[in-house]
Amino acid sequence: MMRHFTCLAFFCSALFANPLLADESIEVTGVVIALAEQAEVPAAESGVLVSIDVTEGDLVQAGQTLARIDDADARLALQRAEIERDMAQRQADNTVAFRLAQKSLELAENELARGTKSRELFAKAITDEELSRRKLAVDRARLEREQAQHDQTLAADRLRFSQNEIAAARNLVARRQLVAPIAGVVVAVHRRRGEWVRPGDTVVRVVGLDHLRAEGFISARQAQGLSAGRNVTLQLAADPVRPNEKPADDETSRFAGTLRFVSPEVHPVDGTVRVWAEFDNRKRRLRPGQRATLTIERASSIPAIPKSAPHE
Repeated sequence: MMRHFTCLAFFCSALFANPLLADESIEVTGVVIALAEQAEVPAAESGVLVSIDVTEGDLVQAGQTLARIDDADARLALQRAEIERDMAQRQADNTVAFRLAQKSLELAENELARGTKSRELFAKAITDEELSRRKLAVDRARLEREQAQHDQTLAADRLRFSQNEIAAARNLVARRQLVAPIAGVVVAVHRRRGEWVRPGDTVVRVVGLDHLRAEGFISARQAQGLSAGRNVTLQLAADPVRPNEKPADDETSRFAGTLRFVSPEVHPVDGTVRVWAEFDNRKRRLRPGQRATLTIERASSIPAIPKSAPHE
């Protein structure tokens, strides 16, 4: 009985000493809503911008073309590579030389076989010189067949090389197309059609609004044992323009999300830990820069009390 009481007292003391074991919710004030995804889309090649296909406020999908650099030379290089590929394909498919060499070898081998058989039947039916000539014809035909096989292999290599050239040419064309790396909204167009750009020059800025982050700080004690995956609730702060007007406690100001990150580092000055949660914003009810209060909900369950050892 004494052992049971000791185990229970130890567990209860640990439960109330640790806020997470006590399954407390954590309120994080001064939270700022931030972007989860954004991209400054740069030029990859030098050249003149021949088109800008988006304006500020446009919704874009990942992979959508935003702008295009003059690619006339790159397209000509691609056409030339495709022509060379077609020529190499015809050469690789052409087996006439090999088939002709094979027929010549068969003919030469037949002539040599007949001459050898005649020589066996009649010693003077064919001269040594003629027999040597036929042997030489067989050797020549074999070499011609080997040469035809070699030429066929080279043609296949040229075909692969031309296919590689096409891939390189297509890449040059693609590098002159500025595409959206993420789905989102165009918030800035830094260049205009007709301007010269260099590699690395930012042309368009795209931000993703489908998912946003709410970032804040908690104490190191609160962060102890806390891990990603907990449910969270976001409550928007009052409008700074109308501070006396509090936001309504409804779906327009309260949002459910998931805790995604708890920093492993403690700030050396104030002893806080950075955390952030992610929220679905496909309805566009949240905006980056808004301030709010984040509540990290209780854990789904409290650890079960460990079973005590049986009575001795």
